Amino acid sequence: MVRLFVALDVGAEVRERIATVQRQLERPKAAVKWVDPASYHLTIKFLGETAETLVPELQTRLDRCAAEVPVFSLKMEGLGTFPDRGPPRVIVSFALSPDQRLTKLHRLIDSAYGGIGLAMDTRVLKAHLTLGRVQGGHGLNKLVRLLRQWEFEDFGSFDVTAAVLYRSTLRPEGSLYEALHRSPLRVAGEGKIDP
Repeated sequence: MVRLFVALDVGAEVRERIATVQRQLERPKAAVKWVDPASYHLTIKFLGETAETLVPELQTRLDRCAAEVPVFSLKMEGLGTFPDRGPPRVIVSFALSPDQRLTKLHRLIDSAYGGIGLAMDTRVLKAHLTLGRVQGGHGLNKLVRLLRQWEFEDFGSFDVTAAVLYRSTLRPEGSLYEALHRSPLRVAGEGKIDP
């Protein structure tokens, strides 16, 4: 069994802008396990523990789905927490896809993987970049107040050119992510009339 997910890589400029703010958020020493900026990604489909024998089929289906969606731009905006109610568990930045191509890509992948018996998502995708996972209450109130400074911050945009199938290996010092397969999105004008 392998622990898998499908994600989008974050553009270098946007990654650095968010990482700069993350370094400021780390100063209050709140009980948060911060994500290494080199590991930033936007998960669009979490598969969890999956039979390794399915990997070739997952790659093939991801290629087909990605080929259906033209390259698109994602905007990263603001900082906040999940869940929306109750104590914060995750510190995030939000991904915005005004043309809804992210939603289309997610639906195609969800349906394609559901077709081979994998669980389909029951919730609407709330695309976000995880910056940290809350480990306890120490310093959390101060951190949440600090987050408000960047509630509406524009971190910039980047082009999404591929969907990536990742393997996640859980380790005490943090998860290790390995890209198993990259499925390129369609370049505008190739093969189909763009929406």
